[in-house]
Amino acid sequence: MSSPSNLDDEDTFKILIATDIHLGYMEKDAIRGNDTYNTLEEILKCAQTNQVDFILLGGDLFHENKPSRRCLHTGITMLRKYCMGDSPILFNILSDQAINFNTSKFPWVNYQDENLNISIPVFSIHGNHDDPTGAEGLCALDLLGSCGLVNHFGHSQSVEKIQISPILMQKGSTKLALYGLGSIPDERLYRMFVNNQVTMLRPKEDQDEWFNLFTIHQNRSKHGPTNYIPEQFLDDFIDLVVWGHEHECLIAPTRNEQQLFYVTQPGSSVATSLSPGEAAKKVKGRKMNLQKIPLQTVRQFFIQDLVLADYQDLFTPDTPQVTKKVEDFCYAKVIEMIEEAERERLGCDLTPEKPLIRLRVDYSGGFEPFNVSRFSQKFVDRVANPKDIIHFVRRREQKEDIKDEINIDYGQVFKNTAVEGLRVEDLVKQYFEAAEQKVQLSLLTEQGMGKAIQEFVDKDEKDAIEELVSYQLEKTQRHLQARGVTTEQDIDAEILRFRNSKKNTTEEDEEIREAINRAKAHRLERGDNLQGLDMSDELADVAMDSDEDPAPVAPPTRGRGRGRGRGSRGRGRGAAASEPKPASQSRRGRSAPVQSRSIMDGRSVCDFVYVHTDLPV
Repeated sequence: MSSPSNLDDEDTFKILIATDIHLGYMEKDAIRGNDTYNTLEEILKCAQTNQVDFILLGGDLFHENKPSRRCLHTGITMLRKYCMGDSPILFNILSDQAINFNTSKFPWVNYQDENLNISIPVFSIHGNHDDPTGAEGLCALDLLGSCGLVNHFGHSQSVEKIQISPILMQKGSTKLALYGLGSIPDERLYRMFVNNQVTMLRPKEDQDEWFNLFTIHQNRSKHGPTNYIPEQFLDDFIDLVVWGHEHECLIAPTRNEQQLFYVTQPGSSVATSLSPGEAAKKVKGRKMNLQKIPLQTVRQFFIQDLVLADYQDLFTPDTPQVTKKVEDFCYAKVIEMIEEAERERLGCDLTPEKPLIRLRVDYSGGFEPFNVSRFSQKFVDRVANPKDIIHFVRRREQKEDIKDEINIDYGQVFKNTAVEGLRVEDLVKQYFEAAEQKVQLSLLTEQGMGKAIQEFVDKDEKDAIEELVSYQLEKTQRHLQARGVTTEQDIDAEILRFRNSKKNTTEEDEEIREAINRAKAHRLERGDNLQGLDMSDELADVAMDSDEDPAPVAPPTRGRGRGRGRGSRGRGRGAAASEPKPASQSRRGRSAPVQSRSIMDGRSVCDFVYVHTDLPV
């Protein structure tokens, strides 16, 4: 295999890949406020130092759909500093740019704009955090696009049919087809794939000579029957898929043996959830070479699981002063993780001083949780997340004889989301699927109610549920009036028919979107500003893109998780694109039931990808 130094030639694309930077995450926190800014600057500096051909971002550059002024200002400043200059661009765009950048007022790549001097082009799709909203369908990436700093691509405006047209690039003898698809609600995109409504266009000429690189920002892990995108949905002519949204860092390309392409999942460059799965390694693929770039500015993150019932030789629920002994035992474990972080940080001046520490304590079997606030005070000056070091969990015990008017296995319906990775809307859907007919929704849909609850829980849209109910009630009343239904029996039947006719259709999606937009409008009228939320409240931040419950002071009673992986080959493939136009963790050692590891081990969250026509496999 050729070394990377031998790949810097006139026929090789050198690409830096990063996903889920979440710029502005916890920017108001006194300790962690600058983490995302420092990491973005390191990524851009790395691209400049290594003279990459371009930077490819896999979505969620910003953490908020409407980033703060500080966040926008910092992002623009760094992009201007590192991506503008006199360095020549050594590749050409051959495709019709009016199609590639059809949502921009300047539908051409920024380095070909005569008013700009670009040294490193940045190509980015949008994620679910910085997705386009509103009547104009704009997002923060579009602002950067208007400034000429970012090339926003992969934005599909249609909810009925998607055609993904590649950006065709050529450097020397190497031809690269760059495909991108920004974030779309998983259930809708899943349905569109199944219904053959997603088409990936291909060049008309020399189709086998192109290296096909596809960037996507969706759930890869299965979070429900249709709440993910199976890899088998994607076309088999693709060579490499860069998968965004999933924060677990699985950079080593895995080969899909059915479609015969490789998938790399760079993960997030910042720990937005104190749960396992936020880092890892990288490798090579067919006609390409992936080089790991370890980032030094990423805050260390260590996590350990502790099952109290497995330490009966030290204490049992009947041991005198057992709560105090459990607290002392947890204190010793936290000290061990802090000392391990300090040893790893030696010689790494750019690594933030205070690590993120999480100890998950399973107190099942009769134990009682201790005072978390008092415990946290002992580590205020030593860790970055003193408020939520301890996270108490308890295994739910199955109760066989539940005497209830409705025969529902609630323990099965409401499983711990830290184990199953379910989201709020999944729980709503599973509950009503398990419930008997007399407790089924008759007016609202499960998907709509689930989405409204998710907006309320995850984004603090207080009016989302009320607006959904009001909007669907108004629409149903108008429908009944138009149909002229009068009797009570006919009304019930017509409501049910009307409800079922909307399920899993674009009409249902539009209703949900309209209700949520109303809720946002009411919030703006009241002067509420979600950007003003105190993100230093770490009881809220742990729910972001994680499979884990928030850390409560008392034992947790609810959980939530987020995330964003083809049963049938629902796609159109081989369609012709427009005529090409020439143009100028490592795991830590553990004892018995304790599992401890550095989640940000290696802190490798961006890639170099070398694409070359004659590169060995």
